[in-house]
Amino acid sequence: ILNTSKNITSVNFTRESDGVTRYMPVFVYYKENYYPTLSFLAGLKYTTNHNDKNINSVYTIENNIKNGIINFSYNLSVPINDSGRAIMNWYKEDAIEKVSISDVHNAIENKNEEFLKEKIENKVIYIGATASLLNDIKSSPISPITSGVNVHATFFTNFINNDFILHVPVWVDVLISLILSVLTVLLVNKIKNIFGSLCSTVGILALYFITSLILMKSCNLWTGIILPFSVVLVYFITAYILKYILKSKDYEQTY
Repeated sequence: ILNTSKNITSVNFTRESDGVTRYMPVFVYYKENYYPTLSFLAGLKYTTNHNDKNINSVYTIENNIKNGIINFSYNLSVPINDSGRAIMNWYKEDAIEKVSISDVHNAIENKNEEFLKEKIENKVIYIGATASLLNDIKSSPISPITSGVNVHATFFTNFINNDFILHVPVWVDVLISLILSVLTVLLVNKIKNIFGSLCSTVGILALYFITSLILMKSCNLWTGIILPFSVVLVYFITAYILKYILKSKDYEQTY
């Protein structure tokens, strides 16, 4: 089957430890061959057709991966992690239009061409179950009841719009943590009032949090939150402990 079928794909994806689906595997590796995810291959075919490219000239995954990003011969790239998965950019629930199969059936029966042109013609269509009783429901960052077909449609939309989320490398998070920690230590040493130092530190973290949200919203850039906040907290506590130890030593030497 693998040797004779042209469009073998994978439709499976996994949830994270908290049960939420955030990633989509771009491909699976089996017997020295790469097999794409359904939505990856669909997106690739769609974009190559619209860019007048031959799919065989761009679809060579092992030659296109560089620094964790799959690059193609036109202005399109898919960032992936070490396990070959892409972070999906989730949209509002109504961003991807859903059409009931019964409505389509009725439109065909009643020859409602206006409905069919509006909903079907020149559209990329994913057919799947959305009813919760059919047990194809996943949890996503936007909803605890997201259908499996909507996950694939989201990945496809990310692909054709080049709209994936890029997670910054670990060293960037470490660098951010060090910069915020240095600022925290400087404030602790400069401000004598513990309440003032605490408010200043909270202000720094709040400013960084807002900046992270802006980067995510405008640039699809995911910067760490837990690591910088944790490191700053440790530095803040350590700086105040050292400050009071040194102050007590000065007091003993003076008196």
